Amino acid sequence: AWHACKALADGGLLRRVIAPEVGAAGALAPFAQGLPWPFRKVMAVMNRLQWHHWHDDFFDRWASSWLEPGDSFYGWLNQSLATIRKCHRYGGKTFVDRGSVEPRLQQRCLREEYQKHGLRSDPICPRTVRRMMEEADETDWIVAPSTLVANSYMAAGYPPCKLRVNPLGVDLPDDIPDSKT
Repeated sequence: AWHACKALADGGLLRRVIAPEVGAAGALAPFAQGLPWPFRKVMAVMNRLQWHHWHDDFFDRWASSWLEPGDSFYGWLNQSLATIRKCHRYGGKTFVDRGSVEPRLQQRCLREEYQKHGLRSDPICPRTVRRMMEEADETDWIVAPSTLVANSYMAAGYPPCKLRVNPLGVDLPDDIPDSKT
């Protein structure tokens, strides 16, 4: 996330970074807006209680309050539904980043693995899967870290024009020793 935001900032395309905590924002500090301390404590309690859907919804609603007319939004799947909707009402475009395969496929694969190991609980709360599907349906673009992830969305019926592949990578220093020596 940091590298994506830094690239947007370097290109003059970033107005604000909205995150639960921004203590380590570094070069992005001028753009950073974090949750006030009491809200971070509430979210920590939600996580400890495994109320992840409430946690993500709480953050999403708070984040959406920072949007202004004409803004575009780049967020993460499962934390962006209210923000996507508000951004569209304001005339903006939206991107959601998805680090794993299409949510229903992920749920099926994880259920198989859970069953192999005798685990009976649901690996991902069905409500969370529904929310991710709503976000994927409503966003303008889904940003995938690989063709595997993009292909999983196409296999689920999403049009290729809705998918963008942004491969994972690293920042390499200019003075890398030649690997052949």
